[in-house]
Amino acid sequence: MHTRCAHLRVLLAAIAGLAVAGAVGAQTPAALTLNDEARFLAGMPVSPGSALVSLEASKAGREHAAAIDQEWATLETVRLRAMEEWGATELKPRITGTLPLIYLFGGPDFISADALYPSASTYVLGGLEPVGAVPPLATMKPEALAVGLENLRDSLKTILKLSHFITDEMATELRRTELKGVLPLLYLFLARSGNELIAADPVCIDRAGKIIACSPAATPPDGVPGVRIAFSSSRDGQIRNLFYFRMDLENTKVPTKPGFFTFLQSLGPSNSYLKAASFILHNNAFSLTRNFLLTRSKTILQDDSGIPFKAFKRDRWNFVFFGTYVAPEPIFKGSYQADLDRAFREAAPTRPLPFSTGYAHTRKASLILAIEK
Repeated sequence: MHTRCAHLRVLLAAIAGLAVAGAVGAQTPAALTLNDEARFLAGMPVSPGSALVSLEASKAGREHAAAIDQEWATLETVRLRAMEEWGATELKPRITGTLPLIYLFGGPDFISADALYPSASTYVLGGLEPVGAVPPLATMKPEALAVGLENLRDSLKTILKLSHFITDEMATELRRTELKGVLPLLYLFLARSGNELIAADPVCIDRAGKIIACSPAATPPDGVPGVRIAFSSSRDGQIRNLFYFRMDLENTKVPTKPGFFTFLQSLGPSNSYLKAASFILHNNAFSLTRNFLLTRSKTILQDDSGIPFKAFKRDRWNFVFFGTYVAPEPIFKGSYQADLDRAFREAAPTRPLPFSTGYAHTRKASLILAIEK
């Protein structure tokens, strides 16, 4: 595990090593930091003297970097820049952007959270995908590393092209190699977003809602496994925390892990974000999560697959509508919302939405911002 102090000690030791090597002509000892691991997985240059320099220069490393560079350039062109600009002009003036962000059902999609909520003090992501692990990259067998990097790129294809993950595909892809779970993706997203990783610790939420150190294997039956990543923001240098928790939010499962909502409540007032949520909160089997978000959120930004529009009490919320509402895709044909359609038409002209999002990646998209009165 890496703390900020440990990270600084590694850097100071590396500098001292360079000084000694210059004096006596000795070989500089290779250093390895969490941030270098993340940058390598992200296809970005690692620090001079890093133990990963040789892997970076390998065939697998070069192919990985070239492929990620190309995919990320496309993502920035077609979505990320537009999201960041839209967030700065349309979202930032209407919310308190420094509040914690709760983004459930989004899996490891940090890039969307970072683009729209760059000033959040804390990010809490949730999904069904396992936390996973990043093994010591410098000691992985070359064949295993090459396969792991290729699989990591495969895991990215959906989010880069569609703006969301497909849970069933991820369930297979994130267990296929030694780079398992969402952790490698979180490293990649954080590094590619220009952040410096400081610490990554396996944690869990105990039944009282407290964060405690524990590996996924050691998580008690009533605990929620997760990871806490501390990182330094590229925008303002502030140190922020990113949490990811694996949690099934169906009503019958929530009481078996009572600390989850207690922890979210301990964060205080929060912003919430929902996207490509499979209309799961339309189902009364998920009413506990729906009611929690409606009760505890200061703002909720969502597409139509989030909380049903009829669940928002009009005397408590104000709304801003973006883009164009269209009926859901055939797979979700039973989730058409006539009241939401009417609200969009009554609000016309709505505010602009210059990027695709959620399930509407090939057609007109929409977002709703609900602001507590």
